[in-house]
Amino acid sequence: MRRLLLGLAVAVPFLLAGGVVAAPAQAATTTKLTVTWQQQKTGYYCGPAATRISLSAKRSSLPTQDQIASVEGTSSSTGTYRTGIKAGLDHWSPSWATAIVAVSHPMTSAQKSKFLSDIKGDIYAGWAPVVNIVVHPGGPRPPGWSNPSTTIDHWFTVIGYDSDNYIWVADPASKMPGFAAYPEYRIPWSTMTQIVEKTYVW
Repeated sequence: MRRLLLGLAVAVPFLLAGGVVAAPAQAATTTKLTVTWQQQKTGYYCGPAATRISLSAKRSSLPTQDQIASVEGTSSSTGTYRTGIKAGLDHWSPSWATAIVAVSHPMTSAQKSKFLSDIKGDIYAGWAPVVNIVVHPGGPRPPGWSNPSTTIDHWFTVIGYDSDNYIWVADPASKMPGFAAYPEYRIPWSTMTQIVEKTYVW
């Protein structure tokens, strides 16, 4: 019944002033993975937590953040390097054949196109890319984030996209002071391409 009603709504046009026929606006469509969110347990555990969220798209049995941090070489002084993220994903999902992609800042048009293509390809295959962002004081930032007093280098997990140019993420920093209130939220594509300054692992 729901499908039938939707079909009728699309099929029936309506009249604007002056008798001009207009079709109803088409709603945005969402393509999104189901993941298990977990808040990062320390201020520098965004890498292990983002990795765990990514793994949850394919696995029901998940390692702890401490176990992932051990494999990824996470530390309080350096956080997690991109090679560590790849090592963590490869360790628990060896069939994923992960790749590290470096981007310039600002991204070139070719890099933006590849980034979106990589996101869509991974989501279609059921994988969730782990993405590094850099948020500067006064600069663009994810929705719900406060303006930081210092530059924040952060990992989160991309879990989907909308047809109206938004990207869905699961953010391990959510619900912490100064960050988004919701574990999952969407970011405008234009903002996403500004805050991804260095790398992502897909």
